Amino acid sequence: MATRATEKLQHATSTTFTAYTADIPEGTPVTFQGTSDLVVRACTQGEMPIAFAETLVKANTQGTFHLAGPVKEMIVDPAGSSTHGKSQVVGASGGVTDAPAPGGGTTAYACLGFAIQTGVASDHIGVVIHPHYIFST
Repeated sequence: MATRATEKLQHATSTTFTAYTADIPEGTPVTFQGTSDLVVRACTQGEMPIAFAETLVKANTQGTFHLAGPVKEMIVDPAGSSTHGKSQVVGASGGVTDAPAPGGGTTAYACLGFAIQTGVASDHIGVVIHPHYIFST
């Protein structure tokens, strides 16, 4: 069993981020803090973790993080309305855009994954594929 888990981890998509002001222990889920390269330990309610620390990452240093999804794709953001760390839905123009904030409502929004970059109109952004639903009002 341990060998299989290690194998999966070795094939995970990984990238580097900088730990923002506090140490991030191995295996800790993280989300963005401010810019697209700073991460923090705690995820706020309604945000999915974007990655998990591979090893202990000391505060204000770069470390390796495994993305919280099997694949990272470059997808067009036609309106420039995608925000890093937020769930993404397919918009009316065929690209991605931020999903509505979760509100505990009854309207389900099918999300493709979450952005790991903030979009600019007609730009391609990195999206970690992680299908899920958000319920909003």
